[in-house]
Amino acid sequence: MSVEIFNLGNVQIEANINGTGEIIILLAAGGQDASSFASFTPLLNKAGYRTVAINRRGFAGSKGPLKNLTLHDLADDIAGVIKKLGENPVHVLGWAFGNRVARCLAEDHPHLVKSVILLAAGGEVPPEPETLKMIAV
Repeated sequence: MSVEIFNLGNVQIEANINGTGEIIILLAAGGQDASSFASFTPLLNKAGYRTVAINRRGFAGSKGPLKNLTLHDLADDIAGVIKKLGENPVHVLGWAFGNRVARCLAEDHPHLVKSVILLAAGGEVPPEPETLKMIAV
């Protein structure tokens, strides 16, 4: 694993990078850092992907203004990292809080995103009637 710092003006983003192949950006859940993907990245690397697990501002070696920070600001940080990597579009995996950043990234910078993978996305959208029938007790 290599740890890289991406300088994006007044923001520095730290990422744990492993493997070779197509890039998958990994965005952790709220309160989690890039190390939360430590047991998952070897599986993706073995499948032929290069994993880039991001530490958001305020986590590990990532720094930048935190006042009035929005999901779109975090998405802009990730866009900056993708541009610095020089290989786009990329796959983006967002886990829980990270899924919100992934969706903003795809909306704000669609040319940088090949696919979005959402884990533990949740929300207030009710399930379809067919789904309710399948899980009814």
